[in-house]
Amino acid sequence: MSSNPAVAQIKMIALLGGVSFERAASLEDVREHLEDPQTVFWVDVLAPGPEDLSALIDLFGFHPLAMEDVANGSQRPKVDEYKGHLYGVSYGVARGTQPNDFHVIELHMFMGRNYLVTLHSEPLLALDEAQNRWTRGSGMLAEGVGFLVYAVLDAVVDGYFPVVDAMELLIEASEEAMVRGPTDQQVGELLDIRRDVLRLRRVVNPMREAFNTLVRRDRSIFSAGTQVYFQDVNDHLLRLLDLIEAQRDLVNSALDASLTIVSNRLNATMKRLTTVSAVVGFAAAVFSAWGMNFAVLPAAESGYGFPIVVGGTVFAVLGGMAFGKKRGWL
Repeated sequence: MSSNPAVAQIKMIALLGGVSFERAASLEDVREHLEDPQTVFWVDVLAPGPEDLSALIDLFGFHPLAMEDVANGSQRPKVDEYKGHLYGVSYGVARGTQPNDFHVIELHMFMGRNYLVTLHSEPLLALDEAQNRWTRGSGMLAEGVGFLVYAVLDAVVDGYFPVVDAMELLIEASEEAMVRGPTDQQVGELLDIRRDVLRLRRVVNPMREAFNTLVRRDRSIFSAGTQVYFQDVNDHLLRLLDLIEAQRDLVNSALDASLTIVSNRLNATMKRLTTVSAVVGFAAAVFSAWGMNFAVLPAAESGYGFPIVVGGTVFAVLGGMAFGKKRGWL
């Protein structure tokens, strides 16, 4: 896992007797809460380094294979079960200044009987929202670490909806512009939107399978009451996927429509050019016949011969153009 800050930032939020408190902490400060089953705590580590990962193994007993995945990064969304804890990978989203400016942030989660450890390389606003939801959970806090995991996952999934809504507005604007006639810039914008939609789909779609494993009722570290919350997250994820799939279809339809419009324009242009070529070809045939196929040029001795031929040719050309326009060829 790449790290931006020089030193990892560790934050601990603990729930003691229904009262939560937050403070910056070192991993050694966590040890006193680890053995207390009545305390539910959350350790969030931003930009962990190799020493932090090694300390987590010593403190929590995390499996080395899971920590290797954290160190390497770029893991697919998943939930793996190890002795005494679960290891999950999810992806949150961070928005930029533009509607389609976003990037995803890999989020690693270790879930135990009374703790949650999250690790990520960049700040993730969804975790701040998850903290607010958890600490305001009142009676749902009795569900233990399961409700904490739910709060994190639900905030991560909900963070995608503003991005998807912004993409939908861009698609609608592109469709309206397409009605007035597609330009190269508009087609390029549609291609960019399709790329972003597919990028969202590649991230969100594998999360569905990972979240399905949490819905199973044989997870001993979660209470039975948390299953309904995990099902709620899964429902939100499915709705998000439906929106993304619908947007992908809309973008593809808009691109197909733009190609159809361009093809129709090309056909109309070719029809016009064919008509113009036929009319101009007639004029060329008249001049060729008049200038090259007579031993004595007709009306050559007359001062009005050439203007008559030119005028007649122009009249024939204009007549042909008018006929083509009336028939819809021009």
